[in-house]
Amino acid sequence: MTITQKDATWMLLSREAALSTRLLESGLTDIRHAYFGLPAAYYEAFFSLSVGLERVAKLVIAVCRYIKSGSFPADREMRQTYGHDLVLLFSALNDLEAHGEVDYGAERIAKRDQLALDERRRGASRLLFADDDGTPRRTTPPKERCRVVCPTH
Repeated sequence: MTITQKDATWMLLSREAALSTRLLESGLTDIRHAYFGLPAAYYEAFFSLSVGLERVAKLVIAVCRYIKSGSFPADREMRQTYGHDLVLLFSALNDLEAHGEVDYGAERIAKRDQLALDERRRGASRLLFADDDGTPRRTTPPKERCRVVCPTH
């Protein structure tokens, strides 16, 4: 089987996404275990988080450009335009969403979270699951759709 240039590009993007995910996971784990007596743990956590967020943002920008124009931005263009500036990167992501080029699902997530809050206010002590459209269900869904609703005390 011959791997085309296009296949190789998407394999590299997949690896970049996996690395970004791992950096974010590491940063979140590190910050959860950090304590004031060891400030370096905070530095390590925030470093991993910032690099992970930067990589994810650049991936989204690059893939959106590819979808729109059929080519990825050049490395030099990405470095000169954004560098390591998270404010610029997130501003670019907001612009992509404003122009309808990407949908982060904020409305769907807000609806799902509101359903969970409503259940909690009613004193729910069971698991609440939501379909992608926000419709609540009480069946056993895939793990990633699970939201625990605790009773209020």
